[in-house]
Amino acid sequence: MGGIMPVLEARAPREIHALAAVVREAGEQVRRDTREREMMLAGVSHDLRTPLARLRIALELGDADDPSRRAEMVQDIESADAIIAAWLDYVREASDEPMSALSLDVIRELFASLPNAAQWHVELPAPALSLRVRPRWLQRALRNLIDNAERYGEAPFHCVVQARGDSCLIEVRDHGAGVSEQIIDRLREPFFRGDASRTTQGSGLGLAIVARAAALHGGELLIENASPGLRVRLILPAVILLDQ
Repeated sequence: MGGIMPVLEARAPREIHALAAVVREAGEQVRRDTREREMMLAGVSHDLRTPLARLRIALELGDADDPSRRAEMVQDIESADAIIAAWLDYVREASDEPMSALSLDVIRELFASLPNAAQWHVELPAPALSLRVRPRWLQRALRNLIDNAERYGEAPFHCVVQARGDSCLIEVRDHGAGVSEQIIDRLREPFFRGDASRTTQGSGLGLAIVARAAALHGGELLIENASPGLRVRLILPAVILLDQ
């Protein structure tokens, strides 16, 4: 598929044209996947380079015997581990997890368990709902929405869940500075960091993982400034009413 597709004659049968269109699209998908893998590997390599370089220098200088330096070394190891974990989350195949019903009580429990739970205001619908989703993917998306708000925004934080016809809206908002309108659409891209306000150390994959989770469920991710703060909406299909 890496070569150039021959141009079909106009009088070729419709079936041949249809087949050629499928082959062309498959080739384009392969090229898109290849570019994404190359970008991912470059991003992971770049983000790992700093903590690993600090670890190497510390070991060469014999700083492992210094308690304060040991704490910094542990922090670098944890940073590298978080980067690798986020990368694995992003590239993990969705087919590894079947679709199943997930109660929105999981969202309530997730927010209640947060260290900063008092800074979050969570609104869930009544009656209770269940989503037909890949549960681990949805929980990854939620954790990344929470982390993004707390890392780059400011309290108070809000999460609102609403049923809208055959879809469910999960909205997370912070009250920070927001982001420049010129780059807001690029926040879904892996490893993209634009504003100075978003230079806090992280994996660079937070909203990219949320966007991937949305796509895997046939949903969408919407991002906009809320003045103040950033509003992120995850829209998922297949709302199921639970028995009361």
